[in-house]
Amino acid sequence: MNYQTAIDTFIYGNLTSSSDLVTKSTGGIWNKRPNDGAQPPYTVFNTVSDRPMYTNENQFVMATVTIKVQAVILDQSPTLKPYADAMLDDIDSVMGSGMHLQITQNGWIFSVTRGSSVDLGPNVNQRPYRYRGYNYIVKARLVPS
Repeated sequence: MNYQTAIDTFIYGNLTSSSDLVTKSTGGIWNKRPNDGAQPPYTVFNTVSDRPMYTNENQFVMATVTIKVQAVILDQSPTLKPYADAMLDDIDSVMGSGMHLQITQNGWIFSVTRGSSVDLGPNVNQRPYRYRGYNYIVKARLVPS
């Protein structure tokens, strides 16, 4: 399994482990973008940047990947922002709540820290959605054999 697949599997597993988040994300939890026809509220995550590191012999050492995880709601009114905030609390809870989280899974060691926040409000003319989330820095390396 390559590092990006391992990280995507890890993130999806963390997000779906929260029954509260799954319940609130009635439109699903998606990698990269929701399926056509998916209706908010949903949770979406995607890679913002990645930096793999290799030895001089071209052996994989570690990857540092920034993953954006967002709660998305259809928000034509600021009164719905608390719903997105509640989803964000659930996301942050399973992603380590800003604390350093380290987990070994499927032969990989993942280290997660929270980065910058994301808060894009609706734009009535073009974007009727509210995006609330965080960028998480995920470091992945293979478990030494």
